Amino acid sequence: MIPKPTRVLVLLLATVAAVMIAAGFRFRGETIPPTNQSGGASDQLPNALMQRLSEALTGKWTIEETSAPISEQARTITSHGTEVWATKPGGIPLTEEYHANGPDGDQDDHAFFWWDASDNKLKGMFCAAFNTEGCSPFSVDWKDGQFVITGEYKSGTKTIAWTKNFKMSGADAFTQTLYQGIKDHAQQLASTIHSTRMK
Repeated sequence: MIPKPTRVLVLLLATVAAVMIAAGFRFRGETIPPTNQSGGASDQLPNALMQRLSEALTGKWTIEETSAPISEQARTITSHGTEVWATKPGGIPLTEEYHANGPDGDQDDHAFFWWDASDNKLKGMFCAAFNTEGCSPFSVDWKDGQFVITGEYKSGTKTIAWTKNFKMSGADAFTQTLYQGIKDHAQQLASTIHSTRMK
């Protein structure tokens, strides 16, 4: 006969194990086969929009960025640099590494794109030193023949809303147009980036 305290412990462990199995916990050595049900592993593959974005941008590009003056006294700034777009195994995430050098010094930022099957949307995240939060999310859509990215980031105590349009010019060139402004206010042209594929 199992002593009463031991029987209680055994019953407790059996209950915990049942709950863990019901929750989908995998014990060492156990494998779970692929599923075709909604939300399963096979649904995490990037959709057509993600594939289109990856095929269009993957590669290394030279860039020329012209910042629009924000006032009559401000000057136009032109920077030159590179963008490297690449995908990880499985097609996600698509990553962007931006580096430019201008009159005010070097600037670097990074972005990540992925298909969210649970929300049926293409989403992203960008990280930059000028972003008070460090990294901020954005969304991606396809409108009027171009990719349109929208998001917000913190600049000190202010929230900046922004929109960036990607317009392809064949397979080896595209233009990025950035508009931004304080949240709930009109966005204005901030910069234009001309990108040419390196061969």
